[in-house]
Amino acid sequence: MPSIATAPPSARRLGPRSIQSAASSTHDKSVLSARPPQPKPVTLPKRLLFPTLPSDADLPPLLLSPAAAPELNAELYEFIALALRAYVNPWWTKITRYDREFLPEITRILTVVLRALEARLLATDLSPLVFRDLPTLLNQHWIDYRNAQAKLHTSYATGGAATLPQLFHQMQPHMAISADGVIDIVYLRQAVDHILKTCLPPEDYEPETERYIVREVILKVLVDVLPRVTQPWFIHKAILDLLGPEKPENAAEVSTLHPFRHLARGQGCRNAGHPRVGLSMQSHVHTSQLLRLCQYTLCSIVVPPHTSLLWMPAPAF
Repeated sequence: MPSIATAPPSARRLGPRSIQSAASSTHDKSVLSARPPQPKPVTLPKRLLFPTLPSDADLPPLLLSPAAAPELNAELYEFIALALRAYVNPWWTKITRYDREFLPEITRILTVVLRALEARLLATDLSPLVFRDLPTLLNQHWIDYRNAQAKLHTSYATGGAATLPQLFHQMQPHMAISADGVIDIVYLRQAVDHILKTCLPPEDYEPETERYIVREVILKVLVDVLPRVTQPWFIHKAILDLLGPEKPENAAEVSTLHPFRHLARGQGCRNAGHPRVGLSMQSHVHTSQLLRLCQYTLCSIVVPPHTSLLWMPAPAF
């Protein structure tokens, strides 16, 4: 019998399979193009502060200045949401779990306060504060600090028993900070209440319950955040985060562009005949004294000068 030539199985299926794959590929592309875009993830500020806002809508601007970056508005909303979740939700959810208007109302009041402070800062000339008051304040602070350090372990220090913070506090007592560096909560509460009275309209300031809740939330944030952000380790970590990871660079570029980078990273310096040394404990202590000035600056300028809670000398560290 004559042999019948048959094509291999792959050859027999090649034509129909290629047509089918092309058709399925076209169908998949049409399905992907017709698929609706995925909705934006619901962030914490949108879920807590604006529960009625559509998921695809943007948050309203918190700062009204055109120069305010959108990233700043997002960070402020994130900070407010974290603060309310930490200090309001734990006790408010025990009262009711279904109310969704309380946190947005607190956010509205905080927005009024922040916008009033923003308008005041933009309308205020800060050059006298930066170029006259702060340098004078820092100069007087360091003079009194050196004098207190010179009296340490002498007869002027109560027979040598008084510590450096106590000696400094005797020279520059501050009604808001004790000799141990502890901020007085009563002082901060009165200062925050005065700020609310200045920034809020009468219809928002007169209700005591509303004002007390907003004041205590701000006070709790200040009491928990201020002592932490003025610590040397926090400042050093923030500097290192801004510098970013260390990149391999030429020695000439490092010495020219970043002369103090090795000091900021605690690597010390390499000089001829000198070993590598890090930041000493004494320089760390002096840095902590300088960084704690933030607490004094806040307590000094948070209340307007015409009030009774007035400008006082620097606190002890």
